[in-house]
Amino acid sequence: MRTFLLLLRKNLFKRKAFAFSIVALSTIAVIFLLTTLGSLSENGKTYDTSYEASKSPDLLFSFSQNNYRKSYTSELKKMDNIKNIETIETYSGLLEDEKNGDTNVLLRSQGINTFRVEDGGNGTLNVNETYVPIYLKDSLSLKKNDTIDVKLNSQTIQLKIVGFFEDTVFGSPIMRYNQVLINDGTYDQISKMDASENIIKNFFIQVNFNKPPLDEDFTAYVTNKMENFEGTEIADFIYDKTFTKKAYVMIPTVLSLVLLLATAFIVLVSFFVLRYAILTSLESDYTQIGVMKALGFTNRKIKYQFMIQFHVLILLGGILGLLVSTQAIPRLTSVFLNSNGIIGDNSVPWGQMIVLLAVFILLNSLIILFSLRKLKNITPVKALRMGQLSDGDKGKKSISLERLSILPLSISISIKQLSTRFKQYTSLMLVAFFFSFLLLSVLTLSKAFEKENEVFKLLGMPKNDVVLQIAETTEDKEETIRQLVKQIDEKYPVNSYSSFFQTSLKVEKQSMVALVYGDLKNKVDLSAGRYPKAENEILITSNVSEQFNKNVNDTLKVSTKKDNSEDFKVVGVYQSVNNVGFTIHMLDTGYSKLNKNYSPVQYVVDLENDSDVSNTIKQFSTNKDNINITDGLKSNKNLIETIQTGLLLMTLVVLILSFSISSVIILLLSTISINRESLELGIMKSLGYTSAQLRCQFATRFVMATTFGTTFGIISAFLGGNKMFSTLLSMAGLTSLDLKFSIGNLVFVVSFFVFVSFLFSYVSSRKIKNVNVKNLLVD
Repeated sequence: MRTFLLLLRKNLFKRKAFAFSIVALSTIAVIFLLTTLGSLSENGKTYDTSYEASKSPDLLFSFSQNNYRKSYTSELKKMDNIKNIETIETYSGLLEDEKNGDTNVLLRSQGINTFRVEDGGNGTLNVNETYVPIYLKDSLSLKKNDTIDVKLNSQTIQLKIVGFFEDTVFGSPIMRYNQVLINDGTYDQISKMDASENIIKNFFIQVNFNKPPLDEDFTAYVTNKMENFEGTEIADFIYDKTFTKKAYVMIPTVLSLVLLLATAFIVLVSFFVLRYAILTSLESDYTQIGVMKALGFTNRKIKYQFMIQFHVLILLGGILGLLVSTQAIPRLTSVFLNSNGIIGDNSVPWGQMIVLLAVFILLNSLIILFSLRKLKNITPVKALRMGQLSDGDKGKKSISLERLSILPLSISISIKQLSTRFKQYTSLMLVAFFFSFLLLSVLTLSKAFEKENEVFKLLGMPKNDVVLQIAETTEDKEETIRQLVKQIDEKYPVNSYSSFFQTSLKVEKQSMVALVYGDLKNKVDLSAGRYPKAENEILITSNVSEQFNKNVNDTLKVSTKKDNSEDFKVVGVYQSVNNVGFTIHMLDTGYSKLNKNYSPVQYVVDLENDSDVSNTIKQFSTNKDNINITDGLKSNKNLIETIQTGLLLMTLVVLILSFSISSVIILLLSTISINRESLELGIMKSLGYTSAQLRCQFATRFVMATTFGTTFGIISAFLGGNKMFSTLLSMAGLTSLDLKFSIGNLVFVVSFFVFVSFLFSYVSSRKIKNVNVKNLLVD
């Protein structure tokens, strides 16, 4: 046993480069595996907990002032399985902010004690005090005791911030509204203003069920239950809790999927390096193994020694990775949650982490067992006859220097050495291949999100610069709106304006969001077909097209909840993140066939210059007809900024991973190469080569291997990058990406990997200075 332990210790110290590489790669792989899956799990779990703690609704209806009826509440209460119905009345205002731009807010006083307040606040408010969402605190850089100005038509009220609350329904950048909490006294003040100002009101009906169904059955249950509810077809929107959760976890999930892809690459590289280390150890210890067998060591005992040796390294890396993950998971989860204004609890999913670590160790064990099969082929006679095996490429034909005579001699020698020991550099080429593919793909996606106008097209979001909303319907409302748009156009050029309404309709009996416009031209970027011209024509998303196997010129049955149905012809297809990719667009004339009482109260204006939005709102928010004017781009811009921040984070993570893993592999291969080629290097020194020349030649070989892998990575990104991101983003509604690869990104990726490869291989080759031909000849 003592001999066994001495041999084990000797082998661990003998191959420090292998030991360091295996521990480092295992640590990185475990960190990313546990942190990514753990943070994703904790993000969803924490959101569910917060949703329940805030007593958020199972189902939420939104109504404009003109469409709301008090009878809706009593109608809903008559249904079975209803636990609670609450109607929330809000006033629509504009939070003024010169630095970040004005933000649409909803002022409410009802049910404010149900929200969780940051830093343990008690939720009580005095007159002219407010709680604002955590999301707004972060996006607008607000602090406790700051004063905010909220404009209500021509009047402005000042509110002092006394804390920040967790909004599990509207607190995400993907949502349209921002709630601001006030007390009854402040709300009464606004109500008195309303008598003269005609301030826009919004009504929300919150529904909670006694026994809500499982999440996977929830949407179908709600659709069937609300089929005959009168308010369904005229609600501005209807959110059930499963949709709200999708909106909150969508961006973290997409980012986590990219991280998981990087994790898969790391795990594959770690497996490959482990196998390479085992095979190299068997080759180096060939004679020693033969002698041990001659001394009576069985094949099983020797195998146990190697298994323990490599399991110790894997376990050490796994434990280090586990310890780091316990700190990394709360931090990454906090990033995910803070992007949506949710308070985290810093919990760690220990059970999940232990299971994942066990699976990782099990897979490594299988690779160790598989790689040690060659032990049985080593016999004392073969070992004594053959001595020590050379590297695995012995006897392999290499490129002749004569065929490379047109190149400089140092380059020719590097190519010959690379071709002779090609297998030795496979792990480096794999790293360059995997991470150049991922880095170029992420950089290209980031570039696609640089220009705001292009992002609107990419995400399929309507670019509504300014939203006009009428407080009370009048017979001459169309003329009133036309006159206001004319006044705006005289100051700030207008491209177009149109009526707008968002509702929920059934498409082939499946409920989804419908966006109704007076004119649909250029509202979204079409991937096929044209814009609707006639009342019976619609646009559908690629997800809807795939769901029903329908395309341009096909027909879909669209109906209201009361089964007023019409057949509509599909004339165009687009992709969109709205409602997770399940939306349709139709003309108001088409919607009027389904709802005879439809009368638009909201209009959207598209300006020639986006920079004019803020000035337009400031100048025309006070008007004689009390038309509410708000920024239609704000929420979409917030979403875009969140995505851009996430992509920047992804790019930095991939860069750091590429740098760290490449350096580990290069340091490992450099140590092995110098030890194997010490005699060859000594001979070249005796022929007149200086240490500096040999080091450059040595580094050139690594640069060639890296360039080889990077080339295939770039080709793969060209061929599969769009497909990969289309698959990852399909859950958000983007099923077909057409990303443009730029020369700048290509140059950066190649330069990055070449630089890292040359830097670390040149630095690690400093041992060449110590190579002495006289000592080698004596040995």
